[in-house]
Amino acid sequence: METGLNSNAFQHFAEASKGIGNSEIEKWKQEGGKILGYLCSALPGEMASAAGLLPYRLRAPESEGSELSDSFFSHLNCSFPRHVFNSALKGDYDFVDAMILFNSCDHIRRIYDHWIRQLKTPLVKF
Repeated sequence: METGLNSNAFQHFAEASKGIGNSEIEKWKQEGGKILGYLCSALPGEMASAAGLLPYRLRAPESEGSELSDSFFSHLNCSFPRHVFNSALKGDYDFVDAMILFNSCDHIRRIYDHWIRQLKTPLVKF
């Protein structure tokens, strides 16, 4: 079905979501904005936005391994927290000003335990 629409919106979205950082995040930070990192989709992003924060769901789209986080997590832990924490240990999330984590599963709970001890994010709450 042809719509006749000529829009670059999808390409812009696809480019922005391809990696961890993007130009919109950089622009937000340059303008003095703060970024709230989170993992669980249960966080209402609207609340973060209402507080003047940019909600950013952590993920590891370009992760090819968990070699750094493997000393913190068992190989039996699911790959999502291992890859996200590996990316954090590499400094990929240094732009995050605050983290909020939920006890959505034991594996995510372990991220909190290790995050507060290993990383220098200004504010981390569970």
